[in-house]
Amino acid sequence: MYSEGLFHLANVASGSPSSLTSAADISSIAIMEGMQVRRLMIYVTLAPTVTAAVVTFYKRSAVGVTSGQVAIGTITVPVGTAAGSVVYKNLDSVAFPQGSCLAAAVTTTATAGTGIVGIGAYQQAEDPQNVAACIASA
Repeated sequence: MYSEGLFHLANVASGSPSSLTSAADISSIAIMEGMQVRRLMIYVTLAPTVTAAVVTFYKRSAVGVTSGQVAIGTITVPVGTAAGSVVYKNLDSVAFPQGSCLAAAVTTTATAGTGIVGIGAYQQAEDPQNVAACIASA
């Protein structure tokens, strides 16, 4: 049985922080085992300038599938937020089944700024339904 304690997951694409200056997806986390997402986070690596950056988080049915996506929360990263700061938003628990995707997209751009997307989540209790598409390695 797995521990059901809160864990944090950060997603760094290509080994570097994501830009907050283009309206585009900046993170896509494939859900390999069911989880309950409780917190959305941005770790600021370069402060936004001129305008605040807004990042919207989505629940998607699978990686790369935007039809039917549901926005689960937004984070506003204010102008001048110091590098090393974490801006977060707590949620009521949002269930993500195995095979789904949590995506983050910049929806309002800053003139400069970078960050790393993270989540706080509880792993669902181990159950064959939660890992139906997983194959145990030898």
